[in-house]
Amino acid sequence: MGCVMKPEEIKRIRKRLKLSQGELAQRLGVSSHSVWKWEDGRSTPSGKNLLALYEILSAAPVGSLQIIAASRIGAVQQAIKSIRDIESDIDILENEMLKQLTKELLHGADALESCLESHLDALLKAS
Repeated sequence: MGCVMKPEEIKRIRKRLKLSQGELAQRLGVSSHSVWKWEDGRSTPSGKNLLALYEILSAAPVGSLQIIAASRIGAVQQAIKSIRDIESDIDILENEMLKQLTKELLHGADALESCLESHLDALLKAS
């Protein structure tokens, strides 16, 4: 989310300052098509353009950037929690799989032992 300002805010403030999209674009050193896309929500200004946009539109970047930073931190914290939850689930599944594999191996070992005992008994009886 590169743009702190909502598309409609960019347009509303630009119009309040009586700037055309072309005039705003010229001040920013971008195309008027870029400004149109920002106002339409199809793209967002880069960090450099965003700061210049704030300066031109007399918006207060510090407060808005703090709000965005806080929301990004919250999103990152949620992502970390989700990753930890997934890791925990993986650990549980790995433990269950290991238990099942051990159980199957022990069952196989028991069957093999029984089979070997039968063959050994048969060999001993035959001799």
